[in-house]
Amino acid sequence: MPPPSADQPHLIQVGVIAAVCFAVGVLWPTLSGISLVPAAPNKATPSDETPKAAPKPARSGADDDPNKAVPVSAVVPQAPKKNQEARAEIEKTLVVNCRDAKDRRLSQCDTPGFDDVAKDRLMALAACDVGGPVDGVLSIGFELDFEKEKITKISSGKSSTVDDGTASKLVDCAEKEFMSATLRGVEHTHARYLVFYMLRLSPPGAVIDEQPEEQQVAASGKATVIWNSARVRATPDDGAVKERLLYGTKVVVSARQGDWYKVRYDAKGSEGWIHKNALAL
Repeated sequence: MPPPSADQPHLIQVGVIAAVCFAVGVLWPTLSGISLVPAAPNKATPSDETPKAAPKPARSGADDDPNKAVPVSAVVPQAPKKNQEARAEIEKTLVVNCRDAKDRRLSQCDTPGFDDVAKDRLMALAACDVGGPVDGVLSIGFELDFEKEKITKISSGKSSTVDDGTASKLVDCAEKEFMSATLRGVEHTHARYLVFYMLRLSPPGAVIDEQPEEQQVAASGKATVIWNSARVRATPDDGAVKERLLYGTKVVVSARQGDWYKVRYDAKGSEGWIHKNALAL
């Protein structure tokens, strides 16, 4: 039997063995390159960073001047146009009735070519002195007698929006403007007409309501002149008069623009514009 002293542990040997094992356990993963736990993320090196976009090259030119003012039209809409002085504009023309030489009222009326006489004179009413600015519509009527070749009466209509006093003064001005007017040479079919104009009057500084320009559109067909004498113009509205066509003349229609038709009117293929009311299509 071993003596009792043999059962006591050798502490020095145990301590040496434990120290050796601890050292091996700590150093062995490092020496072998093995990682036993996840490593904390490291900061990206400059080479790992996403490359930044290259700065845009500087431009040279007047547009890069920081002191250059931005055009007003680029940041705000253009201000509406305003008329600098009083203005008159024909909004509508209406043939109320027509009569024959025996003063019998007719059921169907054409539109006489009175605009050539009336237009400029009506525009002049914008300068009529009525005691103040005028903003409204004047309905003004003309009794036309083609047998006498003159205007027999001028009056205001019920469709006027200006007050009665202003309308009366405007009619007085119109009588002076039309005093020298004659109906000689004006296209017509019947002996007498009552024609009304709706005249828009606006004071200085009023906003101008600009209408879009009427576009020319294709048209085709044949037509017959129904006026005693219809003017053929170089352009619609107020173009130079190229020819006069008599009642019954046959024409060929090729285009339309607003109230005007473009027609060929002779064997040479001459073309011009005739008002729609002068034609029967």
